[in-house]
Amino acid sequence: EPKAKAEPKAKTRKPRAGGLSLKDKIKSVMGRSILNAGEVLERLEEKGLMPESNNPRQYVSMVLSSCHEMFERATSKGRGYYRVKVDSDNGMKTAAPTPTTEELLAELPDNLQPS
Repeated sequence: EPKAKAEPKAKTRKPRAGGLSLKDKIKSVMGRSILNAGEVLERLEEKGLMPESNNPRQYVSMVLSSCHEMFERATSKGRGYYRVKVDSDNGMKTAAPTPTTEELLAELPDNLQPS
């Protein structure tokens, strides 16, 4: 009997070396805007960051609705709108805490210390 051919394995898409995942791409094009999947898709297309998918709008919508750690619903604009979560890492570095007056004075040279 001839051997049956093995079923092809499903391909998973991983970001290329140095590449961004789709959720990171979405986060970068959203910024501080409140957008729906269609608007996000338009921005991804403008930047040449379209996902490799047979149905990119549905793919973007799935990422927005399922990545709760990164995106949250923005009900103020209606159904299907999302924003990047405030506590999500937006690629911005956190500012150092403001030093106290005592810490600033301690850094002054002796000739500039208040008497």
